[in-house]
Amino acid sequence: MPLETGTKLVVQGVWDSTPISPGRLIIKINPSFVYGTGYNPSTRVFLEELELLVLPNMIVLDIGTGTGILAIAAVKLGAGVVHATDRSKLAIDTAKANFSSNGVTNEINLVLGTFPPGVSRVDLVLCNIGGRADTVIDLITKAASLLTLGGLVAVGVEPEDRALVEAEVIMKKLSLVNSTAFTGGVFLVFRKGS
Repeated sequence: MPLETGTKLVVQGVWDSTPISPGRLIIKINPSFVYGTGYNPSTRVFLEELELLVLPNMIVLDIGTGTGILAIAAVKLGAGVVHATDRSKLAIDTAKANFSSNGVTNEINLVLGTFPPGVSRVDLVLCNIGGRADTVIDLITKAASLLTLGGLVAVGVEPEDRALVEAEVIMKKLSLVNSTAFTGGVFLVFRKGS
C-alpha cells in the first residue's frame, strides 16, 4: 500500500500498482533486507522534513543510504547533486536497483564507504543511521567539515542521546535549528555558522 509523506512525496513498493494521487512525487522502493522503507518512523520524518530542507540545485550527502530512499527523495525534490554512501555491499546493491527503478541512476553518486572521495563541499547532510551517540557525533563532526556556511546536517537520534549529541555538536560551531520527536527518536537539524 502506498505511503504518502508530507505534501509532495509518496513511497510505493516496486511491485505495487495502486493508483497514486495526482501531483505526488513517487518513490518506488524494493527494500530487500536493507533499512529505509518509509514505513519506519525515522525515515518517514526524514521524508517529511526533506520537503522543507531540499532547495533547488543543492548538493546533498546521504550517509548510510540503505535502500536509497532519502537520496531518491532529494533528487525528486530538486537537489542538483546527490552523493549516497553506505558501508554495506548489500545496501549499495539495493540502492543501485532502487535508483534504476526511479530513473535517477545518473543523478546520484553512489559510493561504498562513509564519505565520497573528492567531495569537498555539500549543502545538506542526511544521517538516518540510528546507532550510538558517539557514532552519530563522529559522523556529524566529519560531515561538518564538508558543509558550506549555512549548510545543514539532519540526523535522527534516540531520545536519551539527544542532550549529549546537541552539546557535542554545538561545540563544533553548529547550531540547532529544528527538532521533531517521533516514535523511538528525535529528528535534529543543525546549521553551520561562521
